[in-house]
Amino acid sequence: MLDHAEVVGLEEQLTVPARHRPELVDLWISVRWNAPDQGWSAAFQTLALEEAASLSPSGFFQIVSLSERQGFIVARCTNAKFIQPRDVESLVRGLVRRTNATMARAPLADEASQPAESRSDRIRSTFGAIGGLFFGLQSNKGSSDADIASS
Repeated sequence: MLDHAEVVGLEEQLTVPARHRPELVDLWISVRWNAPDQGWSAAFQTLALEEAASLSPSGFFQIVSLSERQGFIVARCTNAKFIQPRDVESLVRGLVRRTNATMARAPLADEASQPAESRSDRIRSTFGAIGGLFFGLQSNKGSSDADIASS
C-alpha cells in the first residue's frame, strides 16, 4: 500500500513560543506527501480535531506546505509542561497513519464520478476515431481535386 504521507520527524530547532500565548509553544513536525491531495488534508483535519485537546485547551494542528511534496504539521499552542514534544510527534505519527488508512479505503474521486467503460467500448471509440480521421481525409482529398479541376 502506498501511503499518502509520512512523518519525517520533529524539528526541535523550529519550536517557538505560540503567538499571543508565550506560555505555550508551536511544535513543527516535518512531513512528506506522495502527491498533493486536498482530500488527505481534509481527512487529517477532521481526525486532528479529536486529538487537539491533548495539546492544551486552545491547541490545534495546522498543515503548512513548504512545497508540493514537503511541509509541516504544526502543533499550535502546545503546553510543553503537560505533554512532551516527542509525545506530540508520536501523536502526529498516529494521526498520519489513521489518515492514510482512511484515504486507502476511500474511492478515488475520478472512479466514483464516472461509470466504468468496458474494454469493447474503448476499442470501438478508438477505431471510430481512427476511421473518422481516415474517411475525413479521403473525402477532403476528393473535394480538393475537384476544386483544382474546376479552376
